Amino acid sequence: MDPKESSIVGYYDNNPDYTLRWPPELFAQEAGLLVRRGTELGTDTDWQHEVAVLLQQAFVSPVPVEDFGKVIKAHARDLARSRQASQAQQAARLPASANDDEPF
Repeated sequence: MDPKESSIVGYYDNNPDYTLRWPPELFAQEAGLLVRRGTELGTDTDWQHEVAVLLQQAFVSPVPVEDFGKVIKAHARDLARSRQASQAQQAARLPASANDDEPF
């Protein structure tokens, strides 16, 4: 196992904010279903809400939900930056005449 991965796992195992209220097997099963659904159908706001509800119910602390929200916000910000960069690259590739509003 990668030492970095091991330290992450240890952090969550020993962090009281990540104490499960549910049996670990049940949480793993429910989380796995949501991960598969997110992979197949996308991670829209309904999916994000379902994950947040799962985290609220499964953990004793609100920290997992808060951390999930931070990840979602960062991901949305990264997607927006990526789209902007892609649009800028596409605009830069267009010939000058394609940017003009004048008809042929």
